[in-house]
Amino acid sequence: MLKPLLNVYTNLEKIQISINGKSQYSHLIDLLSKLNQENINTGITYDILFEYLWLEKRNLSEIKQLPRDFYIRTRIEIFRNLKSGNENYKKLITVFRDLVQTRLRKILNAISISPEIVSSKEFTNKLTIEEEILVKEISNFVKDWINYVLGVYNDF
Repeated sequence: MLKPLLNVYTNLEKIQISINGKSQYSHLIDLLSKLNQENINTGITYDILFEYLWLEKRNLSEIKQLPRDFYIRTRIEIFRNLKSGNENYKKLITVFRDLVQTRLRKILNAISISPEIVSSKEFTNKLTIEEEILVKEISNFVKDWINYVLGVYNDF
């Protein structure tokens, strides 16, 4: 049984977020459904998303810090736009997808260079909740794979 990666508190209810089997990201959907999406000020707009994307693309090697709940708040905002019939949700999704893919490339590149980056607070402090979960899950796999290819089975 996997231990929860982090605990989130909504009102008085504690939600344990962990990864189990195929539903690695379903915990975020569950979390979103428990939040009162109408009363949350996400602080997310098209201009803010585009600015984050622009900052990420300015330097293709360094990942910029995002608020830990940035992806959750962005998904709430997209859902809110979709639910209200606002066509802005299509633009939000396009920029959001580009931002996520850009950050994913940077994360995968960093892990491929140094799988131990998961223990670097300087790196993990820049990540969202979802990105940190991804880094923790794949960094060990990458490290083991590199050791396998090199024929090294124990740490030096």
